[in-house]
Amino acid sequence: MSKLIPLSEPNFSKEDRKLLLESFDSTFISSSGKFLDKFEDKIAKLTRSECCALTTNGTSAIHLGLKALGVKEGDEVICPSLTFIASINPILYLNASPIFMDSDEYFCMDLEKLKHFLTKHTYTNKMGTFNKITKKRISSLILVHVWGNAGKAVEIVRECKKRKIKVLEDATESLGTKIKKENLYTGTIGDVGCYSFNGNKIITAGGGGAVVSKNKNLINKIKFWSTQSKSDPFNYIHNELGFNYRLSNMQAAIGLSQLKRLRKIISQKKELRKYTEKALHSKGYKLYELPPYSDNNCWLFVMKCKSSERMKLLNKLNSNKVMARPVWGLCHKQRYTKQFQSFEIEKSEKLLKESICLPSSSGLTKAQIDFYVNLL
Repeated sequence: MSKLIPLSEPNFSKEDRKLLLESFDSTFISSSGKFLDKFEDKIAKLTRSECCALTTNGTSAIHLGLKALGVKEGDEVICPSLTFIASINPILYLNASPIFMDSDEYFCMDLEKLKHFLTKHTYTNKMGTFNKITKKRISSLILVHVWGNAGKAVEIVRECKKRKIKVLEDATESLGTKIKKENLYTGTIGDVGCYSFNGNKIITAGGGGAVVSKNKNLINKIKFWSTQSKSDPFNYIHNELGFNYRLSNMQAAIGLSQLKRLRKIISQKKELRKYTEKALHSKGYKLYELPPYSDNNCWLFVMKCKSSERMKLLNKLNSNKVMARPVWGLCHKQRYTKQFQSFEIEKSEKLLKESICLPSSSGLTKAQIDFYVNLL
């Protein structure tokens, strides 16, 4: 096949272009304009959240989300090791420290290991929960819904609530994924939830992120910080540190249009995943199973393979213009994170060595799937 098969490319429509040009013609192309308010309102309604704040990307959403939850210098934040580094960096932006946790068979935080860590290695008093080793306060936990798979958010939030630990859901890959029993969307179960509209996500705004919560005061504070903390906008008075983290009106126009097609895109993804599973089966391979307790958005298709053949398969696919990728390098092993505490990380190591991320675009054709599967 002469043309590159991307890992996950955006799915654009004529309506996307129409609203983008409408924003362009309005001259409101930066951090103010009607599309920002409309996009925030639609995200809040879709996820059944009280309110939403749009940001420049998923990383800035996590940064402001943690700040709003009260993460301070010297605090500790529990997080997974198996995730993209953007989930972890905001902890360090706030001069806090990560505590790295293992993953379960669905690539999300291991609930049982988390419970074991909290029971054996922390203590709780009226001031909060503290690490027995470092004596530092554990103020928050980041739960990442990896590949669009729902983590065990209800159970994890329950464990954290007992210990006065706030929960930020990193739902940057899982917009539209729902936990069946409770009928709740990922991103709406913890104290705050964060989404991403990067070019490779389930829908895109050409970049961008969002924070959702039922706490209106918290979201208003995030909006305040994201626009340089203008205490008195007319006189340019800033009484606290702010950030240039507000999404542009032009991007919001694209995102608003894309959001209308979210359910259709998810439906396309589910059908393509089924076809991919069938094709892989004929070659003796399979995708990792989806969590049975959730209705997934099927954002990315991840194939299981033997660790001994992983690099050979990756090289063959990429040399034939198939953009297959390994799982991220584990966060607790990065050069600048090795100093921080990690707890019994075993499953994540195995998943890393036995996984290949396959092309998963909603516009993928069956011919493209057949082509790259036949390379295996």
